[in-house]
Amino acid sequence: MFITKHLLALVALAVGAASSCDVCSDELYDGKCGGLSQEAKGKWDDWMVEGAEIIGCIEDVCCASNEDDCCEPAAGPIAGLVIALVVVIGGCIFMCCRESIVACCREYFPDDTTYGVTVPPGPLGLKFQNGTCTVHAVTHRSPLRGVTKGGETLVSVNGKPVNAATMLDAIGAADNGTSERELVFCRSSKPSFAAGPAFRCVGVPPGPLGLQFQKGTCTVHAVKPTSPLLGATLAGETLVSV
Repeated sequence: MFITKHLLALVALAVGAASSCDVCSDELYDGKCGGLSQEAKGKWDDWMVEGAEIIGCIEDVCCASNEDDCCEPAAGPIAGLVIALVVVIGGCIFMCCRESIVACCREYFPDDTTYGVTVPPGPLGLKFQNGTCTVHAVTHRSPLRGVTKGGETLVSVNGKPVNAATMLDAIGAADNGTSERELVFCRSSKPSFAAGPAFRCVGVPPGPLGLQFQKGTCTVHAVKPTSPLLGATLAGETLVSV
């Protein structure tokens, strides 16, 4: 509890006169700072009461015009508290996702329909859009035929989230030749084009386009690695004019 210089003067009488120390022209306060605060720099020291120097020094007190000026926020404990909160919140989200990838996707992606499907060992029979986890086509022999459709995105394999860089390795590692695999897909309920189709003009050099079209349509089925349109045109886009 803080006490004023008048009460501290009585304490100093009991302590006795001490060696030289600075004179406080403000008020003297005693006490301790809280857990998230620390002693303000330049405020705490051995001080003498102004006008009563004969009493001597009073040890480890605060000289300030206001009691609140004696303490300042402690950066270390505050930062530690923030980090602890982040870890706790992140841990809760991780546990949610680990317990149920499907439930987690439904909670954090409410505009998507997420479902899980069990598939036997062997090829999945899926073709993915280049550089993505989005299904481009389902082959006739696929065990997922009639369940998974083009445009749906693979989210996890056996409970492990995947992305474009890890998807193929995860699918291969999960296929041990004997055990079934649990796949989770997200099917977006949002329209592909919210404001109608988008048109683009692309210039190409002379020579083959390197495009494969879906049979009987102008819709691109695949872009060959040697195509000048690689990276500019995607499967599923439609050629409108030449």
